[in-house]
Amino acid sequence: MLKVVEKAEEMYRLVSDFESGGYTRQSFADLHGVSVSKLDYWRVRYRNQNTEHSGFVEIGRKSDPVSIEIVYPTGVSIRINADLDPARLRQLVTLL
Repeated sequence: MLKVVEKAEEMYRLVSDFESGGYTRQSFADLHGVSVSKLDYWRVRYRNQNTEHSGFVEIGRKSDPVSIEIVYPTGVSIRINADLDPARLRQLVTLL
């Protein structure tokens, strides 16, 4: 198993070098003693190694703001965000 991993790492390094260089596929393959088809095979694997996903993209969920609702016996209600300053909340409740 280690040999397979080492081989993949070696080929990924070669592909990375190829992608950043100015060689043609044939000249790069000749220079490094690999066939063009082998280079192409590992180029595909190299591209896919970072894109193997389940097909779903995780998106962040914006949390719903927590709110507080105060309902008086008279039917009057007040709904506020939970992050309201307690002193300000006290003032509002006193007014009602």
